[in-house]
Amino acid sequence: MDQLIKFIEPLLDRRCNFIIYKEGNTPCIDLNTMAKSECILKKENEALYAYRRYNKIDRISTLGDLIDIVYECHCGRSYFNTMWTSIFEEYGLGDNYES
Repeated sequence: MDQLIKFIEPLLDRRCNFIIYKEGNTPCIDLNTMAKSECILKKENEALYAYRRYNKIDRISTLGDLIDIVYECHCGRSYFNTMWTSIFEEYGLGDNYES
């Protein structure tokens, strides 16, 4: 669990809120997208993965990877958790985001 928390700590510093729970012995963090696709961060076999709608699974190496994947969760829809807006803009994704 410590690795998961450390990985998202820069997002916690921005006052982003997440849901943390366990599936069996696997710690999970729901990144609270409030979008068409959910995004759940899990640590498995010492690697981090993002689980999304339609059984999409992405290995995450950097915070930038994670932000790109969370951005994809809005699937072209206009609804999304606005806590992500400034983060998207910082990473150059804001031009295509409709809040």
